[in-house]
Amino acid sequence: DDEEAGEDYCTLLEDNADIFSGLTPDEIEPDALEDAVAVVHQLREAAPDEVVDEWAVIDDPLQEFQQVLDDAGVTWRDLAERQPGDEFPDEVVDGVQQLTEAFATSEADLSAVGQTISDHAQEECGINLEELESPSASATPPS
Repeated sequence: DDEEAGEDYCTLLEDNADIFSGLTPDEIEPDALEDAVAVVHQLREAAPDEVVDEWAVIDDPLQEFQQVLDDAGVTWRDLAERQPGDEFPDEVVDGVQQLTEAFATSEADLSAVGQTISDHAQEECGINLEELESPSASATPPS
């Protein structure tokens, strides 16, 4: 079962590795960002024990924020397409702040997390993530 789970994880990682390369801070496509959040969660669910905690460090803040958005009826696209003067519910504004802080305060940890995930992907899956951006580097919403 562990070997099969590892293969599923590697397949999922390989099939979705390119989704993260498209998440550059300058050009964040809301639909791609929403897809990336979902993929991060799927990867966490499929991850072997060696990297499940690392995926949780990335996934937990994203899932908490996604829940805030869902509860408020706001989408990633709504955030990206807001205009000056647009207002969001306080819980969304607070959620953006909390997500930004979660990733900013753990930047060093995220670097180590990304390296662990990358090393594991190379060793166990034969996938070189070094050429792609870290999955956590651009996983913050537009502000």
